[in-house]
Amino acid sequence: MHLLAERSPIADAPIYFIDETDSTMDDLARLIEDGAPHGSVVVTGFQSAGRGRRPGRRWWSPPGTALMFSVALHREPAPATQSLRMATAIADEILDRFRVDVRIKWPNDVLVDGRKACGILADARADWLLIGVGLNCLQQSFPADLDGHATSLTIEAPDAPRDTLDPSRLLCPILTRFVALDPWHSRMNELLWRVGEPVTVTAPDGTRTTGVVDRVSEHGGLELLNDGVTTVVAGELAAAAMERS
Repeated sequence: MHLLAERSPIADAPIYFIDETDSTMDDLARLIEDGAPHGSVVVTGFQSAGRGRRPGRRWWSPPGTALMFSVALHREPAPATQSLRMATAIADEILDRFRVDVRIKWPNDVLVDGRKACGILADARADWLLIGVGLNCLQQSFPADLDGHATSLTIEAPDAPRDTLDPSRLLCPILTRFVALDPWHSRMNELLWRVGEPVTVTAPDGTRTTGVVDRVSEHGGLELLNDGVTTVVAGELAAAAMERS
């Protein structure tokens, strides 16, 4: 792991690069234990054990094809809002660069043309919130079990100049947007997936809540219209027909 000349747009903190790692989240946690400051970033070219939000899920990406990083933030009272803020920053960067159909799927995905291009994981540790990001950039195809459900910037914007798709050129612009995005909440709701449509949210304990997507609250919960307004704070979102996530 080595220190880059570039600094993080978040608090002018250090950015560390590692060619290959098990998990940038774990690397960053160790750096924090050693005194790394708020805004510190670890970015990698290949992550062999990147985690998804749900247990057992992994992030698939061949070396050099995705932007994979974790950033350390001082923990706030509503950590869910920071991962949504990150999703909004990423969605806006993609939209401005490539003019494609971008939506934010609550609670942690960025979709392009209805398929997952980016996943975000928030991990609260003591006084810290670590946000991990995996953004598909240069993949030309995906394994059979992901085909039709995952996409990349290259697939969605095949005529875009190669340098605009380069993962290394996307990190600081995304973090700059993250810092400047205030208020994040209204913009996030403009990009929210399935607004006005019936969905089902499956909670971690298996409980299902069905309703029509209305908005995301300022605290990061998803507000559904059913007999009244129900706010769900965690779960897996799918269309009411239970399409695959």
